[in-house]
Amino acid sequence: MGTVKQVDEQLQRTLREARNLLAKIGRKQAELQMLRQSLPLSQEDHRAELTKLQGEATEMIGELRANMKAADLVARKIEGHLLWKEAVRSVWGEDGLQQCYAKMRELEAQRAEEYDRDDLRPR
Repeated sequence: MGTVKQVDEQLQRTLREARNLLAKIGRKQAELQMLRQSLPLSQEDHRAELTKLQGEATEMIGELRANMKAADLVARKIEGHLLWKEAVRSVWGEDGLQQCYAKMRELEAQRAEEYDRDDLRPR
């Protein structure tokens, strides 16, 4: 699952990406409005540009939805970790919680070593 800090960083990245996509969508909408207001283009040119912009906006909306789902997943991971932490603390106290964290760090280190060994194996 990663540490709470890593999960929080992932959530922050996802939220930044979502904000950037919203800004892009806003710029495309402004561009679309300007195209609609410009007179020199023929109706066919407007239609082609409008179709292109609508396709781009649809693609960005899909990316935004994916980012929102990812942000929701990260938020659920954080919430799950906080619930686990509260449960451990309520059953075993602060010392028990610190022992659990120490054991988690130990297991994470072991797993990292195993992954490193796996990466070094000939294929």
